Amino acid sequence: NSRLAEAAESLKERASVLKQESSGERIRTYLEERKSAFGEYLELPAIETKAIPENDRLEMCLKQLEIYQWIAFTSPTGVRIFFEQMQKSHCDIRKLMRCKIAAIGKGTCGVLEQHGIYADLVPETYDGVSLGIALAKTCASGDRILLPRAEMGNQEILDEIQKGENLIVEDVPTYTTTYEQAEYLDEKKLFEDGKIDCAVFTSASTVKGFVSATGGLD
Repeated sequence: NSRLAEAAESLKERASVLKQESSGERIRTYLEERKSAFGEYLELPAIETKAIPENDRLEMCLKQLEIYQWIAFTSPTGVRIFFEQMQKSHCDIRKLMRCKIAAIGKGTCGVLEQHGIYADLVPETYDGVSLGIALAKTCASGDRILLPRAEMGNQEILDEIQKGENLIVEDVPTYTTTYEQAEYLDEKKLFEDGKIDCAVFTSASTVKGFVSATGGLD
């Protein structure tokens, strides 16, 4: 593990930057507290998210929040960017008073709670299909749902919501996701040489990023 320890040392600066916004904060804390049992761990970049600049569609939605009965968030990043844009647009938080809030899971709920908002609906299984099913069952006929999410968001949640009665969905991309590769390490070679025993992923996007960075890895 000496090579991993050296690599971890070289990546300390990068890891500390990721620590500010990473969705893996709880996993990192867990591993740090049990480092003697787990040995060395290495945090590597897999994805980068950026707000869509000059997002006219989101701006329009913020101007007419009163027409929506629900706002559904599918990631912590989606929540963060939504509220950042509200602030930039001088959109009063009280415009959300008539909206119910749905969240895909605990991580998303945690970011909402930082803004003093507690989700009205969270599926038992934390994925887009389950959130779509829950919305289809819970929403009243004719409800409008605002869905601010990643530009590459999957279709499954929309398919499930459309099974509800006359539900209207405003699917608004608010951020892009790009895949990253570690600058200092050959991730594929580390796995092939048996230097890393397991990988932990914090989202479906990080899995896709890892596959992109380690093309051909069995």
